[in-house]
Amino acid sequence: RLYVAGGCVGEPANVLRSVECYDNSLKRWVLVKPMQWPRWGHTLVACEGKLYAVGGSYTRPRSAAAEEYDPAANEWRRVEGPESGCRWGAACASDGQGHLVLVGGLDAQGQLLDTVEIFAPSGRRRGWEAGPRLSSARAGHAVALVDGYLYCTGGRGDDGYAVQDVERIECQDTPPASWEWQRLPNMTEPRVSHAAVRCGSQLMVLGGLNEDGYL
Repeated sequence: RLYVAGGCVGEPANVLRSVECYDNSLKRWVLVKPMQWPRWGHTLVACEGKLYAVGGSYTRPRSAAAEEYDPAANEWRRVEGPESGCRWGAACASDGQGHLVLVGGLDAQGQLLDTVEIFAPSGRRRGWEAGPRLSSARAGHAVALVDGYLYCTGGRGDDGYAVQDVERIECQDTPPASWEWQRLPNMTEPRVSHAAVRCGSQLMVLGGLNEDGYL
């Protein structure tokens, strides 16, 4: 199933907490239980059969809240938010080992972050812990897991412009402090607000925009 949660529409912006699910067996979209808080600029990621909504904002200050959705029960519940507090425009993905990896974004004061936090919903490492910092702060970037490596692509850098940087980290079953980011060749285009997805053993980066317009 495919889920879409939150966002904003209209002018002035109407921030949503509604959640839609595309049920492939029914070939249509259906509304499911809404999130506990309206939010946009957040991350939504699947991990171990649950959905996690982290960060974003409704009104200032930006939200540090995180919540977990159980599709079987059709219920959202609040879970512990990142230790760093609010994040807007961050990126998040599962590491394939039952953890969420939250990367970069903007803090409550609008400052770019290079910090990384790893969340374990259960088990001996339950909760958030610090991971290795990115080589450069960014927001509006995209991350994706491919063959055990988490790739971080593009985003907006310190100078306010879209970047074409790419770095990756190997997700291991060891304390995150021992992980290291590795710089890779740049993308052909700088881009922000794009998508990154796995396709087989390849990383696909789609759309977004830069100073020349939409891509």
